[in-house]
Amino acid sequence: METEYLFSRKFNGEEYKFYHNSMNTKWGLYSYFEIKTPANCFGYTDSILFDNGTPYTLYRYCPNWILKSCKEALIKHGYEP
Repeated sequence: METEYLFSRKFNGEEYKFYHNSMNTKWGLYSYFEIKTPANCFGYTDSILFDNGTPYTLYRYCPNWILKSCKEALIKHGYEP
């Protein structure tokens, strides 16, 4: 799997890092966007992924305005989640 760092943005004083992951399988090329969230008080990060253009988190709650802002930041840079 190849991971490409795209850019980072700060929301509410915390830095979110944007990545594009791609994997070549025998069924074809599979790619997706992943946004790494800042660490919480226990030191764990989370990922924001997209399901048909709708952002969601894997393990913990992230405010809707941050999810929407992350999606808008990807679109602003020319990427379609």
